[in-house]
Amino acid sequence: MNGYLLSTVEYNNMAYTLYVNNNDNSVGIYVIDLKTSKKIKQFTIENRLHGLKEYFPVGQNGASLQIFKGKLIVFLDGNTSDTQFHPIMQIIDPKNGKLENETSLSDTSFLFYDSQIYNDKLYILSEDLNYTIFNDLNKKPKKLRLKQSNSVSEKIQNEKGVISGVQYFAGSVFVLYDYVKNSPVDRIREIREYDLLTGKELHVIPLAFKSNKEMIRFFLTN
Repeated sequence: MNGYLLSTVEYNNMAYTLYVNNNDNSVGIYVIDLKTSKKIKQFTIENRLHGLKEYFPVGQNGASLQIFKGKLIVFLDGNTSDTQFHPIMQIIDPKNGKLENETSLSDTSFLFYDSQIYNDKLYILSEDLNYTIFNDLNKKPKKLRLKQSNSVSEKIQNEKGVISGVQYFAGSVFVLYDYVKNSPVDRIREIREYDLLTGKELHVIPLAFKSNKEMIRFFLTN
């Protein structure tokens, strides 16, 4: 399989793997039979849009591909000044790779960070904590903003806070912040919990450990 492999989802005993081929800037999906470990299909993703402007998969930690309501969901962002930070969502039939619908996630700039399926909903998060939430792909999504006080916003700005991970549990979203102003061993790191219905911040969990590692991630286990 050629290209950079970006994200994989499993559906009906098939693995769907999103890739980018840097030789020709093409984007596609490999379909692999999990019983035989063989590639059986290859779908091409239309990424030359709006007058031959190239769009590419966007998102952190494999967030550029999801399976939702039996459809493949691919997130793409433009690489030119008038399309960058205006990501689009493509809805694709996993049986044949046919593009069924394409929609813009926002009319304004939307710095795509993450997408996850939780409680049968598709949550799409921007880096500035704006959510687009789909209950149904055929209906208008809900919008939600995670709320921050002025002091938290100032802290994030002054200490160069970046999102380093997102996890969902018990009606809340947990956001891991890494404040990268200082060297790794001297950094502030913390987890902030937000209510997924109201966007209200519920708790702050300071992380006391010190590490010389440049990047950190976190996972929830049962």
